[in-house]
Amino acid sequence: MIKYFVNKPVITKRELIEYFDQHEIGFNHNTINWRIFDLKKKNLLKKITRDLYTLTTTNTYTPPYSQTLSQITTLIAANYEEVLYCVWEIDALNEFSVHQINSNAVMFEIEKDQIETATSIFSEAGYTVIPAKLFEKINTSGLKDPVILIRPLITRSPVQQIPAENNENTFVPTLEKLLIDTYLMTKYHTFVQGAEVIRIFEHATERFAINFTTFDAYAKRRGKLHELHSFMTSHLPEHIKNAINDKTSLL
Repeated sequence: MIKYFVNKPVITKRELIEYFDQHEIGFNHNTINWRIFDLKKKNLLKKITRDLYTLTTTNTYTPPYSQTLSQITTLIAANYEEVLYCVWEIDALNEFSVHQINSNAVMFEIEKDQIETATSIFSEAGYTVIPAKLFEKINTSGLKDPVILIRPLITRSPVQQIPAENNENTFVPTLEKLLIDTYLMTKYHTFVQGAEVIRIFEHATERFAINFTTFDAYAKRRGKLHELHSFMTSHLPEHIKNAINDKTSLL
């Protein structure tokens, strides 16, 4: 079963029925709910939303980890005993985009009351630090690479920890946060625009399963839940539309 669905991040109930039809003579469709329950109990399958599932072996998305992120993590670890932040490089979107993004920018988010301190830490280390929403209004030519775009971290943002080479954990966005932030970033950045945003969403959802509970919770905190639902149902595949419609019906 794992081999059969290995390249499908999202599996519909209908596809599970088709799988059992092909592999079991006389499969009784009325037993599909029990089969799904059994697969979940065996930790082979997990539910995304109604009638949509993913293999528990499906890879979890993590942004690329670079020397730049390692240096930033080291700086934060040296200056804070404990602080919540999130960091990623804009060109991480090249994994999903059609046209390659040529950017030296790093998006760094930290607790609101630590913005000033973090800005000073990075500036003293020789980085150029710019408030994220001002980036397109400033001439960045000639500035030392990389440029750090800093902004407050939204409360309860979906971040994940990945092990770093310097024995510190680095906090990076989940795929749900990355997609939402990319969509909203088009409001004040020209890194990605128009059709490119659609391609990024398409390619990301083709390769990885979206946790719609996480997605919706963060979109709601950003005040863009309905706007994002409208965008996705207009441009993404049918199973994504169905998942969103199922979630919406429960709101």
